Amino acid sequence: MKLEQRSIEHKHCTKGAAGEQAKWRRAATIVDFTGGCDKREFGESDFGGGGDMREEGMNELGKEHEFNEGEEFGGNESNSVGNHGEMVLVSSSNDRIKEMSIDRLETLPDYLLIHILSRLETKEAAKTSVLSKRWQYLWTETPSLSFEKNSTDIEDTRELVTRIYRTLVHRTCSYLDRLYISFTYDKCFASDVNVWVEFSVRSKVKQLWLMLRSRTDFFYMIPQTMYSCCSFTELYLEGCILEPHGTIHWKYLTELRIDGVELHEHVIQKIISSCPVLSSLTLTDCYGFERLDIYSQSLHYLSVDDCEDEHSGVWIEISAPYLRQLFMSHWRGVRLPNIQSLIHAEIQFDLTVDGVTEEEMIDMIYFLEDIKHVKELKLGCRCIEVVSKLAENGWQLPKSTRERLTIETLSYKYIIPAIVVLLESSPRLESLVALCFVDFAPPGSTWDLVGWDDLACDLLHLKTVKLSDYADPNLKGEPLLTIGRILLKRATTLEKMVFDSSENLTESFVAEISQELLSYTRSSEKALVLYHPWPVFTLQQ
Repeated sequence: MKLEQRSIEHKHCTKGAAGEQAKWRRAATIVDFTGGCDKREFGESDFGGGGDMREEGMNELGKEHEFNEGEEFGGNESNSVGNHGEMVLVSSSNDRIKEMSIDRLETLPDYLLIHILSRLETKEAAKTSVLSKRWQYLWTETPSLSFEKNSTDIEDTRELVTRIYRTLVHRTCSYLDRLYISFTYDKCFASDVNVWVEFSVRSKVKQLWLMLRSRTDFFYMIPQTMYSCCSFTELYLEGCILEPHGTIHWKYLTELRIDGVELHEHVIQKIISSCPVLSSLTLTDCYGFERLDIYSQSLHYLSVDDCEDEHSGVWIEISAPYLRQLFMSHWRGVRLPNIQSLIHAEIQFDLTVDGVTEEEMIDMIYFLEDIKHVKELKLGCRCIEVVSKLAENGWQLPKSTRERLTIETLSYKYIIPAIVVLLESSPRLESLVALCFVDFAPPGSTWDLVGWDDLACDLLHLKTVKLSDYADPNLKGEPLLTIGRILLKRATTLEKMVFDSSENLTESFVAEISQELLSYTRSSEKALVLYHPWPVFTLQQ
């Protein structure tokens, strides 16, 4: 496929060499200019000699549209540099030093200069094209290229498309490590994306990010040639429909992220079975599936950020006997019947304006039963509301073997009942983190602690506690101090309790909190209390 020729408006170059030179010279500090860099580490074959990779259309466009890439990104200085450091016009008092620096850099081989440029963002590296004839297209040979436009204006997108073509036209290197393209997609750009994907496949790209945010219902269809590319190690596909017709050859793919498209179960199964070393799978705002059967022994991380879809069922079921880490954020209920290898689980319910429903409470009981063997559990804000409601309604949570628990809440009134029942169901707990994202309480607030001012058992293994974000000894039954009091009484082996506040509290206020904490009964003689960012104080009997 030939690249479509596009008209290029030549702009007046206002970016001088001296300003750009300073930016890429900072990147050059990683290189030992005295010869300490071993050429074998960055072989010339890695950065040049790939002329066979350029398509006929690219060659034709390159000959017809010679341009200075510095014009594309612009600037506001008027200094200049002649070819190969022969002429240096700068206004600084360090003219001679700068001239020597340029001459010294000009003696370096291309592969080393390309390595230096690869330390810069693509947009910054492109500005070095104003330095001299030699530098004009050198930046296009870097092993990583990034193009992004956040605008929804179609003309802005067309400018980005032109810039991508310009870059690929002048690229002669046969190897591309990473290609990142992000813009607001429209179906009129499908043929352009096809060319870039084909170029990536033929360049044996390792990391390909196609973030094509669609403003309509038209999504980009992945071409079949992409499934035959065996060089991929990381794929991030947003707004890209996957419908493989034949065999998938992603034998080196370790990380796959799919975002914002319909995805059927048989496609997911085919992808997983065709990626023997896939270790991480992220599905964000995808729909069209109700069950995931994952029997790959290499896939250890799964993230499912569910979206509301009128065509989906009320449950999503995941069977993954070798999975180690799971993140779930969903609208639907969750069933996890076969996850015996799971170590870390994080669950986030989507917030709604309605109160906690009976379906949510039943779903939470099922979820906690399925993950009772998990060592590390993190529950989000909506989950804490549901757990609190379960506690108030007299539900007993399943006993677990969890060792680390993290909870997040947006409201104080849910935190104490939820923590009490979670702690009582976690007899082996070693670490607790409670994060409250509301840093104030209304004046005169009180909390009804009847039935929630103590635990029914001691915590024999709890060693570290972090409570954040607010504590006020002047509020009756203030939640975090109440939790602190309960834990100091019940955690018999407690070593450290941290109150972490983002507020700029006065010394007298912290002293008042300290006195309050010191008045609480404690069961661990080695317990240490810290109030960040204030100094440590040790509890005394």
